[in-house]
Amino acid sequence: MASGFQGRGAEPRTRLLFREREKPLTLTPSAFQEEMSLTTKQRLARAKKLPPIVQPLACHDKVSAAEPKQSVLQPCPAEVVFQKYRPGEVCEVPVILRNMDKVSHLVKVTLESSPYFQLVGPNDAYGKVPPGLSRTVRILFTPGQNKDYFHRLVCVTEREELIVPIRAIGARAILQFPDQLDFSQCAVKYITQKTVLLRNAGHQEAHFQLSTQSPFSVTPATGTLGIGDSVQVTVGFLPMWTGDYSASLVMHYDTGEDTHTSLHGRAVDVDITLDRNTVAAAKTYITLSHRATVLIHNRSDVTACFQWKALGPQDPEKHLKLRWVCKMPKGSN
Repeated sequence: MASGFQGRGAEPRTRLLFREREKPLTLTPSAFQEEMSLTTKQRLARAKKLPPIVQPLACHDKVSAAEPKQSVLQPCPAEVVFQKYRPGEVCEVPVILRNMDKVSHLVKVTLESSPYFQLVGPNDAYGKVPPGLSRTVRILFTPGQNKDYFHRLVCVTEREELIVPIRAIGARAILQFPDQLDFSQCAVKYITQKTVLLRNAGHQEAHFQLSTQSPFSVTPATGTLGIGDSVQVTVGFLPMWTGDYSASLVMHYDTGEDTHTSLHGRAVDVDITLDRNTVAAAKTYITLSHRATVLIHNRSDVTACFQWKALGPQDPEKHLKLRWVCKMPKGSN
């Protein structure tokens, strides 16, 4: 082991500091399709600046201007992603390790033995990187199949161990679906439905789940689609109160990815009225009946289902007795 490096297990280490979790990305179906269509080179060009995954080593006497929890190395990219590769073809991604400190640091780069990943770099197992300068290593990937692979690159200095995750994204199912559905104005307590064609435009069979929140609904909730196949999906909107509603329809892939479709709707009272507010019974005799007609006018474009219900007890004497009992003081017979 080179001078200045801590051996594994020689000194107690502080707790592993994982990369701070960012808020999960809310990908729309079209954004997911665009992301899955990128090549390895395009993914590298769009690589986001992520904080590195750092595990501080035991205390040392090395002078450093960096904060204890701040990494002295800045990897670029912070995560290596291979995508749209072919089995047997070699893919290459460079990783630049820049010394952000004001002093030089010894850097050792290692990659566990793998039949698919290979580390290409300087001949020395470790080397000194001056302040402000960088060291470049290359990751070679030779896939055996068009599937997912995972590995990691480990960079060690005198004060920390830095991990660069390596991912290879294999063939994916890509389900084409709208980014948003707007129900506009709908009748309250009436279900409005929209039917959308869901198509698998990817290169793998799709196993998916669909979910949303009330007052929205979706059917079917689960399904399987072969490559190029399609199915009709019905999204319903059944508000019980007037107002504006918004929710997200989540499409979950069995490979772990989620996409989100925005759902919007506004519930309003429609023009359904009675032709009168009161009905007065005319004078009649015992055993005779009186009949009055009340009209319901539906001036909306929806079919209204209705039911007549009597308010309160039908027996007046029973109703009066109930009111009298309720007014009696407690404890009275």
